[in-house]
Amino acid sequence: MNLPKNNTFTNFQLLLILLLLFFFVSGVTSFLGNFIIQYFLDTDVSQLPNLITSENIPAIYVSVTASQVGVFLLPSLILFTIFNRGLFYQLTFPPKNIGTLLLIGIGTSLLGESALYLNQKVDFYTIHPALGEWVQHTFQQSQHIVALLTSQKSGTSFTLNILIMCLLPAVGEELFFRGAIQPLLIKISNRISASIVFTAFLFAFIHFDFIQFLPRFVLAVVYGIIAHRTQNIGYTIALHFLNNVLALSLVTFEFNTSNISLLTAITFAIIGRTAITYGIRRLK
Repeated sequence: MNLPKNNTFTNFQLLLILLLLFFFVSGVTSFLGNFIIQYFLDTDVSQLPNLITSENIPAIYVSVTASQVGVFLLPSLILFTIFNRGLFYQLTFPPKNIGTLLLIGIGTSLLGESALYLNQKVDFYTIHPALGEWVQHTFQQSQHIVALLTSQKSGTSFTLNILIMCLLPAVGEELFFRGAIQPLLIKISNRISASIVFTAFLFAFIHFDFIQFLPRFVLAVVYGIIAHRTQNIGYTIALHFLNNVLALSLVTFEFNTSNISLLTAITFAIIGRTAITYGIRRLK
């Protein structure tokens, strides 16, 4: 079969194809992951959410990997390799910019802490009790999974966590959101700022963790600006990975950064914004 060239599809058609791939491929990989868990790891898939224990860590790893690969990574790769025949942005990482990326990484972390302070002031129970219960339950469940996977204090477990919880999400999510959705929306709408903000909203929303919605949204806006300004998602993959490693390290070594004061939040926001603005201007 002769595959169409990259100019055969319109940008809107490519966006629809990506969304169809998102649902289809995620369903297939979810089925395969559940099959492995059920028949190779001898774990009841239907009971897995209620059996988040140390005995089921291999099953949790399989479930998390299947989710990341099927939801974000494979749909993007299929779009780029079959339907579009190439990336919308570059994927390079000039070593000379390592220092600048570290500065931006520190800035996004500080700005993220300020956003988390604001997010924690939102009382979802006042909006609706059922919503509050659901938000709290999903947050606690995700935190429990992370705590469980980081409870194994060995070099092998830490390396595995780096790969599955840091590198895989950084590559897959950046290819999907900043590498595909954002440039397609920009081409379709001709609205750069709106496309960056909407992509960031989708990124934060799809994690279904509304207690940490604002930090993810703020980071995603910064990543979107960098991707569009530099036309290079290599930078955002590196920043996303650094942010994930920092978050994983804080949990692994039980370093608590919550409950900061308003003054600290404002200070973090000012320093973070300054570092990010200066860093972005230096990126080539």
